[in-house]
Amino acid sequence: MTVDAELVPAEFRALIGTESAPGPVYEVERGAIRRFAEAIGDDNPIYRDPEAAAPYGGIVAPPTFFTAVNMPWFPEPKWTWGTVSLASGRTAKYERPIRAGDVLQSTVKLIDIYTRPGRNGPLVFTVQEATVRDQHGEIVVRVQRAMARR
Repeated sequence: MTVDAELVPAEFRALIGTESAPGPVYEVERGAIRRFAEAIGDDNPIYRDPEAAAPYGGIVAPPTFFTAVNMPWFPEPKWTWGTVSLASGRTAKYERPIRAGDVLQSTVKLIDIYTRPGRNGPLVFTVQEATVRDQHGEIVVRVQRAMARR
């Protein structure tokens, strides 16, 4: 990716690769999974019924449930110009489903800052990756989030 040194000072680029301290612990409860599934209108029985979820190791959470986990997103650099940052994309790569009974904790790493031309002037993007681990230290999901600033 390209970087406009005028828009992205060296001290901001030096933050690339920096990882946060672990965030708060999040205990995944069956009731929270059920309420989340209801809120998104998904009636799949693996989110409620232990028998239906048995092949998956127990009640599992819908794929977007990670949004309920309190991830300590890396603070955006203190820009001295431009408008508010806007979300410009999010992807998740699961190693396994989130299950009721999991105890999750995440760290976040700033993985890139780059610039791109926009219709109304240059855009600066920051890309972060959250790694969510379970109570055994195993990775459950990695979530990448991009933010754009005009």
